Formats: sequence, C-alpha cells, structure tokens
Amino acid sequence: MTKIKIGIIFLVTLIALVAYVPSYEGADQFRPAIQSRLEAALQRKVEAGSVRFSLWTGPAVTVSDVVIHDDPKYGIEPSAYVTTLTVRPNIWKLFLGRIEIQSLRLDEPSLNLSRGAQGDWNWKAFLPTSDAKPTVEAIKFPEIEVRSGRVNFKLDNQKSVFYFTDVDANITLSADSSGAYSLQFIGSPARSDKPAQAFGKFRGRGRFWLLQTAEPQVDVTFDLERSFLEEILRLTTGRDFGLHAILTARTRLVGPLSKINLSGRLEMGEIPRWAILPGTSNQWVVNYKGEIDYRAQQLDFSTDPPDANVHPVGLKVRMENFLGQPRWGLLTTFSSIPMQPVPGFARAVGIALPADWKMKGTATGVVGLSSKHGLNGLLTVRDASIAMGEENEALLATADLLFENGKLTSKDSMLQLARNQSVTVDAVYNFNRPQWSYQWETTSLDIPNTEKLRGLCATPEIPWLSTWKNGTWSGSMTLPTAAGAEQHWQGRMDVRNMQVKIPDLTVPIQLNQATVDFGPERIRLVARDAMAGTIHWNGEYRSDAKLGTFALHIASAKSAELETMLEPLLQRKRSFLSRTLAFGKAKIPEWVAARRLIGSFTIDSLKTGAEDLEEVKGSVLWRGAKVQFTGLRYKAGQNKMRGLVDLAGPNPTLKIEKP
Repeated sequence: MTKIKIGIIFLVTLIALVAYVPSYEGADQFRPAIQSRLEAALQRKVEAGSVRFSLWTGPAVTVSDVVIHDDPKYGIEPSAYVTTLTVRPNIWKLFLGRIEIQSLRLDEPSLNLSRGAQGDWNWKAFLPTSDAKPTVEAIKFPEIEVRSGRVNFKLDNQKSVFYFTDVDANITLSADSSGAYSLQFIGSPARSDKPAQAFGKFRGRGRFWLLQTAEPQVDVTFDLERSFLEEILRLTTGRDFGLHAILTARTRLVGPLSKINLSGRLEMGEIPRWAILPGTSNQWVVNYKGEIDYRAQQLDFSTDPPDANVHPVGLKVRMENFLGQPRWGLLTTFSSIPMQPVPGFARAVGIALPADWKMKGTATGVVGLSSKHGLNGLLTVRDASIAMGEENEALLATADLLFENGKLTSKDSMLQLARNQSVTVDAVYNFNRPQWSYQWETTSLDIPNTEKLRGLCATPEIPWLSTWKNGTWSGSMTLPTAAGAEQHWQGRMDVRNMQVKIPDLTVPIQLNQATVDFGPERIRLVARDAMAGTIHWNGEYRSDAKLGTFALHIASAKSAELETMLEPLLQRKRSFLSRTLAFGKAKIPEWVAARRLIGSFTIDSLKTGAEDLEEVKGSVLWRGAKVQFTGLRYKAGQNKMRGLVDLAGPNPTLKIEKP
C-alpha cells in the first residue's frame, strides 16, 4: 500500500471521527471520572449533566449544566453555575482511560466569588497551591477560560450590589520564569439594585504571584473604554447627577493585596459647553494615584493638587467595603475656580435656576460628598456678578456657600443693584425637596430692582407688590420652605412714595409713608401719609382669606370729588339698546361680588352742594353688592342716620333714613 493510500485512509477515518464523536453518547461513561477529578481539584462537590466528546476545537469533553458547590463556610449558595463546561484532557491519557485535565472553559457561567468570615476567598480553590517556586505538578488547571460570564461578589455571606457581566477571561496557571501567572479579561460592571444595564466596559491584563512566604502580589493594568460619565456615577453612587461627558482611563495596580499601589490617567471629552472653563479645551486630562487594601476592602486615591493656573479642581476619593455595600466619600478642593460653569452644573444636578441665569467670578473652598453624610463643605465666592440674559448685572462682592445636612445655605450675601441700591440676601436650597427659600433685607429698594431680584432668584410673585408702581421699600421679606410645592411670601416693610391702582377708584392710591405687614392670604397696611387723587388720608387696613377690615380718616373732601373717584362702583357699562330701551341688568364686576369688608371712617370736613359737614363718622358693612352704612352722624345737630347702597341694579341706589 502506498503512502498516498495510507494518507487517504487516515484522512477519511479522521473525518468520520470528527463527524461521529461529537454525538457519541458513550462519552457519558467518563462523567464519573471527570466529576471526581473536578471535585478532587476544587475540594468541592460538583454536579454534572450530560457529557459529550468534541473535536471541533481540539479534543475536548463538554459537560452541560454544571453546578460547583461551595465550602459551607462561604454559604449555602453554589460558587458556580455553568451552562457548558469544556474540559480539555490529555488525549493520550484519555485513550488509556485516565482523565488528566489540561484546561477548563466555562461558557455562560454565573460565578460567586465569596469572602468568608476569616477574610479568605473561595476563588483560591481554582488557583495553584501556594509555593515559593511553583511547579507544573502543583498546578491544578494549567488554564481557565470564561466566556460570556457573570461574576458576583459575596462578603461574609452577604451579596454585593455590584457584579460584572459579559465577562471574558483567560487565566494561565503555568508559571513563567519569575513564578508569575498571567491574566486577561474584559467585562462590564453593573448593579443589581438597578434595571439590567452595564456601566461602561473594563479591559485588563497583567500578572499575579502566589507566594508561600508572603501574600499574593499583582501587576495589572485596567483600561476603562469609552464610557459615559453619568453611567460611572450611577455605578459608584447609585445616583444620576445628570452629568454628560465621555470618559476613558488607564489604571495600573502593583503590589501585595493589602497594599496595592494605584496610578493612572483619566481623559474626559465631549464635555457640555456650560462645563468648559475659560481658556480650556473640550477635553480634560487628570492624573491620579492612590492605594488599595484588598483584604480590608478599602480604596483611596487622589488627583494632582489643584492649581488655579492649570487645573483649579483637586479630588480625593475613599471607598470602603467596595465589593459589598460600599461606603464612599469624595472631597473636592477648588482653587479660584471660575464660576461660569456653575449655573449649568446646578441645573444638571436638578437645582432650579432660570435658563438664562449667568454668573461670573471665582470660588475657593472644599466640598465633600459621601454616602453617609451627603453633601458638606464651604465655598467662598469673590468678585462675582449675576445676570439674567442681557440685563444689567447684579454685583456680589463676596458670599459663603455652605453645604450641610442636605442644604445649600448662603447668609448675608450683599447684592449691589442698579441706582446704587443694595439688598442682603439669605438663601437656602433644600436638596431633598428640592426648593429654594429666601430672606431679603434692604434699606431702600425700588419696584424695578425688586422685580429684577425676584427674577434672579426665580421666586413666585409677591401678589400685592406686583401691582404697585414707583416708590421704594425698606425692611425684610421672607420666602420660607413649604410642605407642598406652593410657597408664599411674608414680611414687614416700610414703603415710601408707592403707588397702587385698585379697581374701586378712578385714581391711584399714593402711599407717601406706610407700613405693610403681610403673609399667606393676609395683609396689614398702616398708612401714615397717603393720598387718593387730591384727598389726603391715613388709616389701617387688614385682610385675610375671608374678611377685610379698615379704619379710615380723611382730613378734608368734597362730595363731588368722592363721587368722581368712586365712579367704577357707581357706573355700569351697558349697551346702547339697554340704555335706550331701559331693559337688561348690568352685570356687577367680580371684584364687587367678592367684596367682604367691615370698618369705620371719619371725615373732618365734607363739603357738599348744600352745606359743609364736620366730623362725619360712620361704620360700613360691605357684602358683595350690598353696602350698609350705620351710625352715620356729623357735628351739626349730632344727627344719627343709616343708609344702604345697592350696587346690584343698573343704576346703583342710595337710601338714607333716620333710625
């Protein structure tokens, strides 16, 4: 037989074997031996499903539905569920009926890496026995492969919220000349307390040493592939801060497990326009270094110290129990950081600020954020200005921003406004609601500046003040926090030369000197010097949600002048046909129908067409369209009368009679 014929026969036989062996059911006879070998190597009970031979990827045995149980000291949950376990045995030993495993491949496994109460880990069962100079004989599995796996973490029988998904890994357990074993992996971190989602992707490669006289050591480099900043923040803090940027990073870990030196470089790109500092590009580069104590589950690292001329922000991070229920803290140091990006950052994290709110100046200080204490710290803002769109700026010489107990507080901040007017502002922002509260205090502020300040602070309207014109006020106003979404102003102020138009009168009221005390659905006005047209008056007015009361004093007035002023009450707008044909009823205004007033008045001198009356006094009860006058009297004869004004008819009527 020629060599060609022998080759053809061998090739045909090999093809037949390749086609037949993968479906060869007789491979189940090796299940007990494979199962026993795995149990002996792992010191764990192993359950195995069906067994098949495979030649497609080299001589191998595939075992489906494998369960690798764990040592009871790590808990009752198995250490691994494996959809398909591929065992590559020594083929020559296999022909002799013996199983000697050369490598393991775990397809779609779910692995539980557990730390016991004594601080040891179950993953050591998969690794070579510690030896100062490892040999091939000491190696349990020369190579372990993981494909499309999930890696969970358990610490002291409690499962971590963190896990890795889509894990591909290769661990070569044949030591090189230095006694090191190699490791390569790729995977995406995720959280079990969030909807199924991966947060970025990590790729790692490196070596590790298992020493008999010292603790294990590593030299591994991690690469964070192009990932979104908000994903990383949701992974580490569990919160969405609304910050959008692209991150890439490289980190190297070198040293023993209890003191791993960490160093790396982070690049942040595609930063939102509002976050870009003046004079910088759309990409930031940050160097950092630190230390990891893997046994104590503690991580510390920091960036380069802040430099106002290079990078004005420095960061320190500490994380404890990082594979379990992590406790973390961030400490940020600012060195004369420009304030231009602050409004954009504030809006990104949910703080209510108007869309066209702008800020200039610098800030210096330290702010910390931790999982236990929240946001804390102090920033000092200097030489700042605040503006709305293209409007003139409000100058802020200095302000201290205190972050404490879930609140941002700024006290005694002096804002310089137009026309050399100033106001002291206390502001508090509650992150838990979220909601702003304010106190304004001033010695003189006019209405235009008051409205400008209200716009800068994005506050609700001051109901009565929004209808007033001209003039100035001094005193204080407060917008406290509210249990619901609606907030109401309250305060006490002195007003000067203020004008207000009310629907009862044809002329505005001029408050030359008055005091206003107000709160939710209440107001008290004490007018010491006021005018309505040419009539001087003083008095007091109180109002709440149900009733208004007043006491009015007029020095001198003419009846014709009063009638002209009260024209909105006494005249009705009616159509031509209604007036001509005398039918139809004039509709009383809503403000008349809603009137609920009770009070008294005094007129020292009232000039009428027939005579001049002195010391005219009376009481008024006004309910909607009905106005009752009681106790009407004047000095001449001390006559007492009562009257009724009916505002409901087409032509309001007045009836006066003696009691």
